[in-house]
Amino acid sequence: MPVSTPTPDRMVIVDPRGRIEQAAVEAPKRLSTLEGKTVGIILDGPWRSWFVMADRIAAILDEQGVKTKQLALGAQSLDMSDFPVERLSNREDASALDAFAAQVDAVLVGLGN
Repeated sequence: MPVSTPTPDRMVIVDPRGRIEQAAVEAPKRLSTLEGKTVGIILDGPWRSWFVMADRIAAILDEQGVKTKQLALGAQSLDMSDFPVERLSNREDASALDAFAAQVDAVLVGLGN
């Protein structure tokens, strides 16, 4: 599918790795509640502040009875061993990402400074 224009019911995501052709996927239905759900938190970078913030978000969700599972992508240049995070050093490992996705109902991504 070539790059196209977004519409109110269609989002276009551009892959920064230069891939042009992508298979179309149907967006999942939005959750009406987080009750009884597990929220995945993806950490995609080296900043310690992201890990601190992810832990805080996880604590807030935990206080409300929502389970969380965290996944750090890529190699970590700093010691983050004090954070309870599953690690995936190979970002291209689609089967590992699929396995993580199968364990969660929603995912929080895009943490930044």
